[in-house]
Amino acid sequence: MRSWNPSAYPWNLAATQPATPSGIGWPWNLIWHRLVPTNTTVGGGDVTKFRAECTPTSHDGRFGIFQLYGRGTALGDATATALYPHVKNLRALCDAAKSVGTRRPKPLILGDTFDHLTLMLEATEQDLIFHFATAPANQWAEPPPWAPPPEREIRLLVRRTEVIEAWHAAEPAFQRILSRS
Repeated sequence: MRSWNPSAYPWNLAATQPATPSGIGWPWNLIWHRLVPTNTTVGGGDVTKFRAECTPTSHDGRFGIFQLYGRGTALGDATATALYPHVKNLRALCDAAKSVGTRRPKPLILGDTFDHLTLMLEATEQDLIFHFATAPANQWAEPPPWAPPPEREIRLLVRRTEVIEAWHAAEPAFQRILSRS
């Protein structure tokens, strides 16, 4: 069984500053782009492991900025989106984390917030491996400034348990937002 070696997988997408050490705070590139959470942000998980969050921007809270982080890497594009489809996709991702066995890389659809990425999901006995690269710019998905260059493919390992724990922590807050009339 191989152990996870973080230095073997580049997760600092901008690659111009060192990654923020665990427990210190938010990654520098998110602070630079003013994408740190506000007091209205809800979610679950740890940004240095796996985190899902939503910052409501509409009056009823059903639209907002949905973001996933893996090992400090922001995956979303920080545009306003509807929360419900992302909750559904995150639930499916949690189900994939709970399913036993290994899987070869398969396409992963996480919704419009992630359209700037080509995503694949692979599974080992203990980890989910996100394979992703920035898609070339098109009329639907302009990549955010923190996205890796289009020619750079990233492999991001996240423990299955971290995805499951983040979902279980985030789900009640997301359901409260969705149940508002």
